[in-house]
Amino acid sequence: MPAIAPAPAPAPTPRRRRPLPLPNGTRTRWSPREGGASREDRERFLSARRLALLLGLLGIGALALLQLGQSWRYLDALNGLHEAQTRVEALRAERDRLLFEVGRAFSLERIEQVARERLGMTRPEPRFLVLPPARPR
Repeated sequence: MPAIAPAPAPAPTPRRRRPLPLPNGTRTRWSPREGGASREDRERFLSARRLALLLGLLGIGALALLQLGQSWRYLDALNGLHEAQTRVEALRAERDRLLFEVGRAFSLERIEQVARERLGMTRPEPRFLVLPPARPR
């Protein structure tokens, strides 16, 4: 007849802290006199799963900060581009105005007006020259 093995010992139940009663009768605060966290709880605080979760959250946070920095640099460069385009447009308008002024200053009508007003010059009387008829060659 086969031997009967003894029943396995029951697994130890984890110690639980008991809540302290609050003045309103609810029990939500834990007693520091109950021993606090056990050695097992402290050792299991950074289990492999929690460590992976913590590293994942830190990685996501670092990527978010990196994205924020890149976005900030992109917006700063875009703002500089818009400022440069505005300056270019203003300089082109100034150049066109100056070219118009130069064209107006060197026009024949303007030169004649300045010669009459500032220099007191007058237009010469037209003279007609009578030329002899051309000789045939």
